[in-house]
Amino acid sequence: MRFGHIWTNITEGDLKSLKLSYGDILTVELMYKDRELFRGVIPFCKTFYDVNPGDKLVYINSMMNVALGIHQESFADLYGIKAGPEYKIRITGA
Repeated sequence: MRFGHIWTNITEGDLKSLKLSYGDILTVELMYKDRELFRGVIPFCKTFYDVNPGDKLVYINSMMNVALGIHQESFADLYGIKAGPEYKIRITGA
């Protein structure tokens, strides 16, 4: 996690199986053990400036992995997310 963004181990290549284009809407589910922390639709964006402040986005981080963020806010703080293997994420086309 950096700056409250959620970094995953899902590679950019893994995401290519969804045949996405920037601007596409994704369904994201984030779980901690058996508890759902977040479920919603989020756009796949190239940069944070593709969304308004306070809006969520899915993006490719500097490690070339999938990440979740909120423009000018903390996704981790908003949903009480920490680091660890107990977290699971599912991303599908909306």
